[in-house]
Amino acid sequence: MSKEQTNAAAELAREIYTAKVKPGELSTIMEPEQYRRPIWETDPDFLNPYKELPPVQTWARIAERPALPKEGIITFSAKQKKGKSLSTYALAIPLLSGNDFDALTPTDRPNMVMVFDMEMSETTLTNRVLNQVQSIGEYGTRFVVCPLKSKSIQDRIKTIAAKVEQYRPDIVVIDQAAKLVTNGNDLAESNALTDMLDKMSIGRSVWVVMHENKGQDDNNMKGHLGSFLSYAAVEAYNVDRKDGIFTITYREGRDTESDNAAPIRFAMDSNGRIIEANAIFQAAHEKEVQGWHNNFAMLFGDDKELRSMELIERIKTQERLEERAAKTKIARAKELGVIRKTSNETRAPYELTPVSA
Repeated sequence: MSKEQTNAAAELAREIYTAKVKPGELSTIMEPEQYRRPIWETDPDFLNPYKELPPVQTWARIAERPALPKEGIITFSAKQKKGKSLSTYALAIPLLSGNDFDALTPTDRPNMVMVFDMEMSETTLTNRVLNQVQSIGEYGTRFVVCPLKSKSIQDRIKTIAAKVEQYRPDIVVIDQAAKLVTNGNDLAESNALTDMLDKMSIGRSVWVVMHENKGQDDNNMKGHLGSFLSYAAVEAYNVDRKDGIFTITYREGRDTESDNAAPIRFAMDSNGRIIEANAIFQAAHEKEVQGWHNNFAMLFGDDKELRSMELIERIKTQERLEERAAKTKIARAKELGVIRKTSNETRAPYELTPVSA
């Protein structure tokens, strides 16, 4: 800008400040031509609020909900030993294989899922990864794991940054983020790591595994680091384990509501592979039915049929239950298909359902 232009701009500013020029008159006063155009058209550093945006892109649907955005931080948190690391495997495997898994339906396949593990030894990690890679099939080579337990914090961060830059995976798994700071309650350190991961998540998903606070009713992630990550996350999941069943529950997100969101459940088979929990539920159901069938076989004894009151009396006598409890037990046996009426008549007797039926 020349000296004359600078002086003119300064004079214009003074006139605006002293109200000699009304804001509506600026378009006729300001020169050159580009000043009449929105600043975002001439300077790409400014956001164009009128730019047409594509729909939010996700890797999958969980039931009817678009889930696992292709860009941004996604957190997976749990109490100790509840399966938060396994949960990332349970979601990544179907994305790579293209197969539905429980409530999850993949809608696209990532070019690579890169896991940075800072907790397990190489031997333990190798066994876990081998089991899962084999279940993916031909795309198993796209699931890669980098063990970082033996490295210093500085070397871990350098390695992660270098590998992501070199291989450009669509999904990065940080297991776990607390191992990338010396103090998860240090504001500066926590903010710096969150900022690094946030920038890394531009154009890709960064899945971050974190411990939750120890309090039974406190599901917040630990420390200031946990708070910063929760603010930065586009989606947040909680993981729990009970009776061998792992449950991944959607807690909150920027683009979809968490109310009534379907969970994902999985389990481990005898070979250490991740399987749908339905197989466990089915086995448990079959075991329950068999137990009830054995119980009612003893109640029926040599009788092929028993009327309702006869069956109630046998339950009361043999199992020392009140009549109300006996009726409840009969209702449950009918629900499980253990007993049935011999006909559609209201007063028809009960019979034991054959095991093969």
